[in-house]
Amino acid sequence: MKETKTILLADVGNTRVKWAVADARRLLRTWDEPTAALRARGGAPCRIPGGHRPEEAMVSCVTPPTRRALAGRLKRMGVRRTLWVSAELDLGFSFRYPKPSQVGTDRLAGAAAAVALYGAPCLVVDMGTAVSFSAVDRHGAFVGGAIAPGLNLMLSALHEHTAQLPECRPGRTKRAIGKSTLEAMQIGGWLGCRGLIREIVSAIRRELTSRCGGAHCTVVATGGACRWLVDDLLEIDVVNPRLTLEGLRILYWRNAV
Repeated sequence: MKETKTILLADVGNTRVKWAVADARRLLRTWDEPTAALRARGGAPCRIPGGHRPEEAMVSCVTPPTRRALAGRLKRMGVRRTLWVSAELDLGFSFRYPKPSQVGTDRLAGAAAAVALYGAPCLVVDMGTAVSFSAVDRHGAFVGGAIAPGLNLMLSALHEHTAQLPECRPGRTKRAIGKSTLEAMQIGGWLGCRGLIREIVSAIRRELTSRCGGAHCTVVATGGACRWLVDDLLEIDVVNPRLTLEGLRILYWRNAV
């Protein structure tokens, strides 16, 4: 297989789709769009930036209806083969987990990238619609993790399940006492989500470290909110917003034959 050839990568989440064109060594171009827009178009983008024409693709998709639309569109674009992330692939790690098939494909790709790039033990914190925590022990085995609501989900739930709380966009805050309902919601979301991340990371890290004989566990943050949500959190070792796409790139060259 030629390492110089390019492939198309797609990380299809509940809210956004992250795209990339990559070769064996790096991501060449990246872009993203709302998942709803992709579904409305019936699949993948009509034109790939940069004039690239990849004939193969590697995809992680957590929304089954979008997967069906995407598969058809990729074929119409000239992509002759698509590999879909699953627990059946060579992921670069094993499982100490009862039902690997139930682990989200985005979590599998993120863990694959973390192990390949940063080693094991490691913990991936993916901050999207949900905040997922995926742990790999020192033996290179996926052992599980945790899932919690993400920042946008917290704020939308407050609006949808109360009588008077308004719609609210996330925002950073410099104080802990809000002077309006919107500011109070932003403070609760901002500090609440950061506190949630800090507490869960600390608990998982302690448990993983005890299992690993004291070995340092590298904590890697990714996802749409990672750059600003984990500012100055000492629990986070590495911030890599493209971790899942890097995982897709790594998985393609590990599994394509």
